[in-house]
Amino acid sequence: MALLALRSVIMKAGIILIGLILILFLSGCVSGPDIVKYSNIDELIEEAAWYVVDILWESYEDLEEGKERTLAVYYFTEGQKVSRLSDYLINGMTTSIANAVNYEDINISIVSRKNLDRILDELTFQSSDLADPDTQLSIGKQLGAGLILTGSITPAEEQDKFNIQLIEVETARVLGGFIMYLEQNGI
Repeated sequence: MALLALRSVIMKAGIILIGLILILFLSGCVSGPDIVKYSNIDELIEEAAWYVVDILWESYEDLEEGKERTLAVYYFTEGQKVSRLSDYLINGMTTSIANAVNYEDINISIVSRKNLDRILDELTFQSSDLADPDTQLSIGKQLGAGLILTGSITPAEEQDKFNIQLIEVETARVLGGFIMYLEQNGI
């Protein structure tokens, strides 16, 4: 009788041990999103371009053979104002995204900064609220862009948080987005 009770205890302990090992294994395999801090703004821009390409692949099945889509990189804001980094980000991301879509050989054209500035000059007379989502979509339509990349920057003591979104102009749907961090000395 004692041997049977001991055998039962050993089996229960074995099942519990296997359960714990399984939980530890699965918790190592299932983790939250990686938080990557960039020490250099150019590295952040380059990586952001590839995130944009990933969102495009996830959103459209016909990128290689379908109709050409046009993307405009729009201002980055801090609060309700255009960020001091916005021009640098627009120029860098426009170039990096153009290089990435060319490498992937997908039908995306990028609207140049010159065209964006021309339309923004016209809109300056009409509205000063460049951070307004309706203004962003209006600009996208005027550029002939079906897609707009925009974002916000939240400064913090040790790092800046970049919240970047790719928006489909026609539907105002956010196709995807991502968050990146830049160390303060990375600018």
